[in-house]
Amino acid sequence: MQNSFLDIRSAMNALLDSKRLSHSPQFLEATLDLIESGNGDFKTFILALLETSFWMNQDFLGNPFKNLCSELADEIDHFALAHDEPAYHSRSHFKDVCLMISYLLLQQEAWPETQRINNSWYVSREESWFLFYAAIAHDFAHPGLINQTPYEIEQNSLDLLRKHFLDSSTDQRLYEPILEVISPWILATDHAFYQKQLDRASHTKPDHADCLAMLLVEADLLSSALPKRGLELTYQLSQEWQANYPDKALALRNEVGYLNFLRSLQFLSPHALSAKIPQILNNSLIQLRTQLS
Repeated sequence: MQNSFLDIRSAMNALLDSKRLSHSPQFLEATLDLIESGNGDFKTFILALLETSFWMNQDFLGNPFKNLCSELADEIDHFALAHDEPAYHSRSHFKDVCLMISYLLLQQEAWPETQRINNSWYVSREESWFLFYAAIAHDFAHPGLINQTPYEIEQNSLDLLRKHFLDSSTDQRLYEPILEVISPWILATDHAFYQKQLDRASHTKPDHADCLAMLLVEADLLSSALPKRGLELTYQLSQEWQANYPDKALALRNEVGYLNFLRSLQFLSPHALSAKIPQILNNSLIQLRTQLS
């Protein structure tokens, strides 16, 4: 277990190295595959990620989030052991999103001071921890279904998070301010409202809260834009939907649904642009069209 922990942390340190901010899709996929093959629990992954140089450099005096993240990861592990995990919305997906939000935030390391001032997209050190915590929590106890009402599943995750807070060892006065900040971001991951979120974040001077929500949404979707892993995740989602949505599952297995999904995506944050995610998405689209032609 210790060697696996060290291997995972080493791989994540390589990904989150400020000396090289962008990586090829092959490198990203190899890192995600290594983490997935380790079969470690979610808490072990979170602890390894928090011990990377990137997150250690984001620490601040009195930071409550390290304990909060560890406790929530442990709760997610216990929940997963007591319930059948969905094929796609599992702890593997949670790991992807946590690593991808870290990768996106890393891009700010190269920003000069002039780019940070009055920039709606700039994420402060404390906000980075809020985003990381939201990445851990965003699909907490996901049932593997599709929302029947707006934000249904996302709101359930927030309700369970509120219950989790009651059992936490952290100062109870922190919880309401944290929930107030991250709730709109987590609700924004309801894909039915993706285009509206894109429109808000595309303004010349977007609202800062919309930018932060968009970063979480981009982290949620980034792995699905990778050429090899994106297909694998599509098949997982098809498996997850098979029992309740067989027509949607079939469309994904035929890769037509996945192609339409990729066409709908747009990575517009300066973080994603720095990491060359739009180019990766475009290359994935070209590759998939070639396969289907």
